Amino acid sequence: MIEKFNFYDVYGYFMPGAAVILLFWLPFGLVKNSWPATDLGSAVIGIVGAYVAGHLLQMICTKVLPSTIRSGGRQRNPSDVVVDDTDTNFASEFKAALAALVKKEFGLDLRIKATPTTEIDRVRGDAFNLSRHALQHKKEVSYAEQFQGMYTLTRGLTAGFGAGCVYYIGWALSVFHHDWVDCFVIVIITVSLLAADNFTAILWKGGGKTLESWTASMLLLAALAAGYLLGRHFQPTPIKAGIFGLCAMGALLASFRCFMAYKSFSFSFAKTVWRDFYSSIDKEQPPANDAVSSR
Repeated sequence: MIEKFNFYDVYGYFMPGAAVILLFWLPFGLVKNSWPATDLGSAVIGIVGAYVAGHLLQMICTKVLPSTIRSGGRQRNPSDVVVDDTDTNFASEFKAALAALVKKEFGLDLRIKATPTTEIDRVRGDAFNLSRHALQHKKEVSYAEQFQGMYTLTRGLTAGFGAGCVYYIGWALSVFHHDWVDCFVIVIITVSLLAADNFTAILWKGGGKTLESWTASMLLLAALAAGYLLGRHFQPTPIKAGIFGLCAMGALLASFRCFMAYKSFSFSFAKTVWRDFYSSIDKEQPPANDAVSSR
């Protein structure tokens, strides 16, 4: 946990929150040429709003977009995967030396050569958290925190662009309006928000992956319906509706790109913590017979 306001708050909360606010404001700028005010008071309100929006966004996408990957038929943390014997992110010699150092420092066996199991990953997770704590204690974790900030940023942007995509689709579809559709959309928004609220309450009590997916689906459906109703109110021209369609495709592509970057940064974070831990301890107490040549 990062205990004071620093670049992580900017990367993890402010920037994703600001991006979401701008994404959802864009239609008003295109239709009504109404853009955010630039005076100091509005800027302060915007900064606070973006920071709060970023927190809300991370509360959602932390559940829906975990940093785990599927390996060996189950979801696993990158920090566990990179020390598998068959993984190629680290050299075999380094993994053996790292395991020896972890055993010496914490009394935990990474079991590099063993077939990964849930229990082995639990031990590796404890070792990883202890290693990171050791780096924080030595104040040598800043580089790893940069990767943590980047993967939190890209995770938030993945969710933000995804929500923006369906929001723009709603604006684009608003040119094909009928009264019965309006009523149907209002019902969708009401049901979606109520369902999402209930699902979220269950999730925080230990709900499963299915409920997480339902929560995301309900919120996306609410964004779609909100875009449609706002479009009905402001009545964009068919040309503007086409622009919103292009914006939706752009947001979808950006969401996919950010998701790929998010997965990459989550691995970079895990690898950096393991490397920095080995380097920091090795400089003071080099394990006998387990040194790894530096590159």
